[in-house]
Amino acid sequence: METPRLFGYPQHHPDIYLYGHTHLVKEQIYNNCLILNPGSITLPRDDWHGSYIILTIDKKVTYKVVRINVETFLNQYQCFIE
Repeated sequence: METPRLFGYPQHHPDIYLYGHTHLVKEQIYNNCLILNPGSITLPRDDWHGSYIILTIDKKVTYKVVRINVETFLNQYQCFIE
């Protein structure tokens, strides 16, 4: 996958860059910048697993990509799609 173009980069050096809209999970470190895209819970473009990211910023940054089965999720939460 291509590395996203960061506005003003390299003048600005973010520690974390979050983006979306591609519906594809991305985890990358580029020039000491953590680049994350959570993917999509209900409309993933990479496979049948939906995904989201839990990001914790404390004394250090940690994250976890959580994968879910889209069909199971939609069956459990039909009220959200009606």
